[in-house]
Amino acid sequence: MKKLILINLAILLSLVGFSQGSFPVPVGKGMTEEATHRARVIAASGTYYPNIAPHEIDERTSYGLQPIFEMIPSGSKAAVLYSQLPTDATGDFTVANATAAPSKTTINQDGYIDGVAANVPRFDYTSGIPVLLTEPASENLITYPVTVGNTDYWTLSGSTISADPTTAGSELITAQVDRDFSGANNWANFDLNSFDATGDLSLGSTASGTLCFLDVLNMGTITDGNMYLLKVDVANIVGTWRIQWGGSGQVIATITADGTQKEYYFYQETGSNGDLVVISATEGATSVDLDNFTLKEVTGFSSPHADSPYDVSAYKLVEDGATSTHYIERSLTVTSAATVTQSVRVKAGERNWVRFEETASADGYYFDLTNGVIGTAIGTVDDYSISALVDGYYTISITVTVPSTTAVFRLGLADADASNSYAGDGSSGAFIAFPQAEEQSYPTSLMLPSSEGSTSTRVADAVTGAGDATLFSSVNSSGVLYAEIASATATDAANSFIMLSDGTVSNTVAIIYTLNTIRGQVKVGAATQFDYTESAAGVTDYHKVAVRWTVNDFSLWIDGVEINTDASGSIFPASTLNVLDFAYASGGNDFRGNTRQVAVYNYLTDEEIQNLTTP
Repeated sequence: MKKLILINLAILLSLVGFSQGSFPVPVGKGMTEEATHRARVIAASGTYYPNIAPHEIDERTSYGLQPIFEMIPSGSKAAVLYSQLPTDATGDFTVANATAAPSKTTINQDGYIDGVAANVPRFDYTSGIPVLLTEPASENLITYPVTVGNTDYWTLSGSTISADPTTAGSELITAQVDRDFSGANNWANFDLNSFDATGDLSLGSTASGTLCFLDVLNMGTITDGNMYLLKVDVANIVGTWRIQWGGSGQVIATITADGTQKEYYFYQETGSNGDLVVISATEGATSVDLDNFTLKEVTGFSSPHADSPYDVSAYKLVEDGATSTHYIERSLTVTSAATVTQSVRVKAGERNWVRFEETASADGYYFDLTNGVIGTAIGTVDDYSISALVDGYYTISITVTVPSTTAVFRLGLADADASNSYAGDGSSGAFIAFPQAEEQSYPTSLMLPSSEGSTSTRVADAVTGAGDATLFSSVNSSGVLYAEIASATATDAANSFIMLSDGTVSNTVAIIYTLNTIRGQVKVGAATQFDYTESAAGVTDYHKVAVRWTVNDFSLWIDGVEINTDASGSIFPASTLNVLDFAYASGGNDFRGNTRQVAVYNYLTDEEIQNLTTP
């Protein structure tokens, strides 16, 4: 909803006129210019997205500002990011990212995770307005990030995984008499001491491993990789009994107590189908009465993902009834002493606190899923985050340095902050979806495999090639490179560039982010004319940054403040600057973060550049 409010506000401001600066703005100017842009995008078979460009255009016009180049994220297609100015294709960027959904995702205008096609730029609406998302290559090391109920892969302790019972499909114990024992049925004894399938299934044993069974031929199709729900009435139980596939196959249910329509969710493991077996699991005299079986396929709960089948791929982590910890975990192999970031989508159920940790380093945090805040720290994490999605979901993350070649992803339930060992009630829990682990110093967008069982990889976003020598001819002698941007991280030591150049590293104007610094730089003929770095800049927040140049007059502006100047230096020969890239001119060091706008202006006065860069 906040996305629609912000975008509609931008439209309203344009329709009623804009009066922030002293220059008059014709009513509807921003809307009119953006309508021209929209028509160009659609005519070229591109996709046009809701945005706030009309507001941005009216605001700069109110200060008398007119760029020669401007890109506000709004239009795209495969290999193309459309710019508003110039109004032909000269200023459009070339986009390369061969990764496609589901390994390439963004947050769409409705707030859901959404897959993006190969080579299409990503517009991310996390902040409520569209931004260009550019990220490095990465890999999700978790090979089953969708079916978290897969107990072949995931380890559960003091907990179970449940799916959505309202999605139950057709009955898979096909004959009613095999479910309720109302008549002659197909259950058969193998070696139990006592067996009676009249009225209910009444069993007795004096040794562990004795069993009865329902032949697989009397059941519907059970598909590997799907979730199922078994229900059964249990009475007069003595000892422990199991329901499983075959005499030594996958365990579906471990039964220790009486109950009506007791529920057992299970993920069907590969190659585990067979006869449905009820087997004694305790030495000595044991007995049980079972009745009213039902077995149906189920799907997950609604998730914060827009695409099928991921839209119903959230599951519930449910605590058992013991006094213990209640968690799900997976051990992963990583580079020795790697920096690892774990993330997962979570939503409060009956439990609104979770403990998220990497157990090899013993570092993590408690997270409050009702108020969207962190709680008590576990050890010393390198970084952490919590951000809201839709429908009550949050993405939570922790970044740690592992001590060796093992990282252990663990998500546990908690009954309060700093309290993860407690008496469970057997039914309370929280919802989880799409765990991710990557060797990165910060969390990147979700990567899912096309087919589970392997890691998911995404190549780096490359956005390059806007403009030509004619477009930028007027700024060789003087000009301004402007961007409203936020870095993805304050801990990456590699340089991250937005660069206007001649296609080489000899003649460049650059905005550079490194660690927690913002840097402005101008080089002419391979000689540095201006270079200043602003430290402790809070680079993960949005800043309006501009580098200005003319002969003997260079400066870096951030958020309306002139940070540094240099009164000595040369400017570019005519016809030098010819291309704008989200990267270093020779390739690599792509900008990693979010871009609300990038533009190039002819020379601006102090007052004009202050108006442009003031938040």
